[in-house]
Amino acid sequence: MIPIEYYIPTYFICLGFVLIFTCLPLLKYRYLEDFPMANLKVGSVLLLIVTVGFIGLRDPWGHWSILGDTGAYTRTFKLIDAGIRTEFNKDVGFYLYMKLCSTIMGVQGFYLLSAILYVGLPYWSLKKWLGNYAFFGLAAVVASMSFWAFGINGVRNGLASSIFIFALGQQNKKIWLYVLFVVSVSFHKSMLLPILAYHIGYYYKNTKVLLVMWLAAIPVSLLVGQQIETVLSDLFAADTVIADDRAVTYFTGEQENKYTEQRFRLDFVIYSAIPILIAVWYLFKQKYKDEFYTWLVNMYLVANAIWIVLIYVPYTNRVAYLSWFMMPIILIWPFIQLKRRSVPVLYVIFGSLLFTLFMQFK
Repeated sequence: MIPIEYYIPTYFICLGFVLIFTCLPLLKYRYLEDFPMANLKVGSVLLLIVTVGFIGLRDPWGHWSILGDTGAYTRTFKLIDAGIRTEFNKDVGFYLYMKLCSTIMGVQGFYLLSAILYVGLPYWSLKKWLGNYAFFGLAAVVASMSFWAFGINGVRNGLASSIFIFALGQQNKKIWLYVLFVVSVSFHKSMLLPILAYHIGYYYKNTKVLLVMWLAAIPVSLLVGQQIETVLSDLFAADTVIADDRAVTYFTGEQENKYTEQRFRLDFVIYSAIPILIAVWYLFKQKYKDEFYTWLVNMYLVANAIWIVLIYVPYTNRVAYLSWFMMPIILIWPFIQLKRRSVPVLYVIFGSLLFTLFMQFK
């Protein structure tokens, strides 16, 4: 058993070692077609083992300062197992999932299964989209800033987003697509935002207009963002059908006697702009034509613009994640599908990893 204080550093050391070991040949081969197939297969297996292993086999009672809400999820699992009503009854899908798990496995099994779904469902879709190069997509996903946090701390959000990505892989099977959308929302209601972005991005294809909308969201947030946050806070706190005690904590910043500062996060906006800049280059300068990629970019623009308007929400990273979970796919997609050159793929993976390490250990 890894001592709890060394758990996260050990995870990132193992992750970094796997990525370096499997991706270094990118420096040798100019084009992805020349990349050793063995590295792709072995790399995928190693990444799945490391990520699923560390997320799924973590200490169920690990201290909150290291493993976030893990202890809270463990207590909830025990309550559900004992037949006691919990707050997760409001998220019907997640409650039923925990209830089913509690009848056939212990809490450690619950975390392991959750990790398998959290990592495995997006990888399944990446295999459909990128074929043999799904390894690079998986590497971009696990190296992204939010991956670890929403596998450990935001379990419901993380599972809901993975189900959503899996749903996107069923684009040609509309019934399954919408069934999975419903399941995603039943795990966490916040997934209504990506679903809204899905429909706007799918049916309104003018990326230039959506880009202008995203840019306009920045001054709107600066000018009236705090007022919008106040209105939404009052709305969720009011005695109405949409009242939600958990949502109130997002808008007040008060949770478990802690307070989160409310301010305009320029650093997060710049971070969010990186995939947009790459998309602008390829879609407008290079005239890259890819309906699925364009659709993903449109979805991201809509979801991220809404977050920018709501950037004064104290737990702003949770709202930002509703667009950020799409970022690794948008970043890696054109480099794999367009020119298939190795160096840009290397930049995406290790640029993401270095930024994640900086944010984790700064």
